[in-house]
Amino acid sequence: MRSFKIAAVFLTIFTFVAIHAVAQTNEGNSSDIELENISPIEKVGYKKLKMSHWVSHTEILIDASPEQVWSVLIDTESYPKWNEIILKMDGKIEDKGKVDVLFKAGPKAKPRLFHNTLFVKEGVEFYWSQVQAAGIKDRHCFRVEATDGGKTKFIQSDQALGGLTWLIGKTASKIQIDVYPMFNRSLKAEVERRYLKK
Repeated sequence: MRSFKIAAVFLTIFTFVAIHAVAQTNEGNSSDIELENISPIEKVGYKKLKMSHWVSHTEILIDASPEQVWSVLIDTESYPKWNEIILKMDGKIEDKGKVDVLFKAGPKAKPRLFHNTLFVKEGVEFYWSQVQAAGIKDRHCFRVEATDGGKTKFIQSDQALGGLTWLIGKTASKIQIDVYPMFNRSLKAEVERRYLKK
């Protein structure tokens, strides 16, 4: 019984350290990735930075201000009404807040529930970091950036570190750059539905 308690404490400490390690890393920003235009307003890309460090990046141009995009992004209660990827997000978007995310990696995928701690820069970005299966440390980020003409670049990106990233990082990144744009397009449609003057 004592061995079990020691193992549980060790696992808790390892998870805490791993989450904070990936949360603090600034490697893998969009300047490190060669992005491909998939439409006039969308770009995607992914890159292997190290043997066990992959990053993926998706972005879309939204015809609304960053404040308007942010307001829809943090209105998590409305998520089930307008997107099919993040089916549910329970909890407030606040720094060090806890959220439960019901995520679907594509229209035909089975939903999976994740329990996350958020890191928030109000009005700019929020992300969660977690240790997933196979010891992979994940950082999933949503960011809004002002662009010319009062529009917003919305960025959804991901970093995977450690564990079996060396083995499945490329496959996961390819899935992400297929799936994340689905959410991005739904977000764009919802923001513009709410705020675009007709």
